[in-house]
Amino acid sequence: MKYIYLALIVFLFSCSKDDCPETGVSDFTFSEIGDLNSEIKEASGIEMVDDLFWTFNDNSGGEILYGLNTSGKIEKSFSLDNDREDWEDIAADDLGNLYIGDFGNNDNDRRDLKIIKIRAEDLGNAALSAIDFLTFSLDDQTAFPPSKSERHFDVEAFFYFENSFFLFSKDRADPFTGKTKLYKLPVETGNHTAQLIGEFTTDKCQEEEGAITGADMSPNQQKVAILSQEAIWVFTDFSGSDFFGGNVTRYNLPLSRKMEGIVFKDECNVYLINEKADGKDGKLYTINICQ
Repeated sequence: MKYIYLALIVFLFSCSKDDCPETGVSDFTFSEIGDLNSEIKEASGIEMVDDLFWTFNDNSGGEILYGLNTSGKIEKSFSLDNDREDWEDIAADDLGNLYIGDFGNNDNDRRDLKIIKIRAEDLGNAALSAIDFLTFSLDDQTAFPPSKSERHFDVEAFFYFENSFFLFSKDRADPFTGKTKLYKLPVETGNHTAQLIGEFTTDKCQEEEGAITGADMSPNQQKVAILSQEAIWVFTDFSGSDFFGGNVTRYNLPLSRKMEGIVFKDECNVYLINEKADGKDGKLYTINICQ
């Protein structure tokens, strides 16, 4: 019994109120748009092009890309002829080309990280082709896997900005630290090294609140949002790609779901998508961050 008490004391000291203060905004409009179609069980990532939300399943349902209307219902679906390992997020460039990040790395041991491309002109066709656009490694990863305390190399979120991809890692370390790493990658075919350009600590004590699963940049490129299961961090007033150097506001979501994707519709309205879990269906949500 004394060992249980000792463990509890160690936990309380390692995760005190000073480390994890109750901060953030909770008073904002949060709306449920509706349930996702039953075939979308593990929605992972969301992007908006031409008034359609594009998403896919994480590890189930095959290589299928879904186009959802603003009610969350499927309007288009395409089967992609592309071998996949772990699709995690989706992004779009200024021309409307889509990019799927096949870079999930739960065990921090992958050496075959890649991004695939879907051309904008194909989104209106009956058939859709996907190509391996680029492969990459992370410049600060040297062990596959590293020790459990250093497992910060699972990339699960990215977006496009000024002809570069910006990638955000999900903390898989034990003990959990709430760290997300920011990498920059050129939007060019070939094999590349993603450069580490920043780090940010989300929530040190609550993995559901601190592990990053999605990211996006607003249409006017003045806001960056990163998502966890229970919170959103919005960065503003940054210079260039120094997103973490700007001001940050945390928005505490009013429910706990397996949130997996985030996209700006405009400067105020942000859409979220979650996968089915714990008996609860996947849904599409929206919040207003300008109130």
